[in-house]
Amino acid sequence: MFFLGLPYLYLTGILHFFSKPLLLDFGIFFFPTILFSAIKNRDMSLILYIPHFYFMRFLACFVFLKGFFSGFMSEEKDYSWDTQRFVIK
Repeated sequence: MFFLGLPYLYLTGILHFFSKPLLLDFGIFFFPTILFSAIKNRDMSLILYIPHFYFMRFLACFVFLKGFFSGFMSEEKDYSWDTQRFVIK
């Protein structure tokens, strides 16, 4: 669903704003690390996993935000701790 909005973001120029942090992350942190790992392990196929990494990062962020909004921002106000299982009989 995110990719459906890419043409709109490109036409309005907002995509250029969001591309700078992604390029900084890729150029400074991710690509040198994956290149060093590929050379050290003598396995150049590690470079092929670059799209998978960003897909998994997007998926992890989505799961975190969904859990955050459902857990902390929900309308349910039940702040009690169920301690009935610790009752001594």
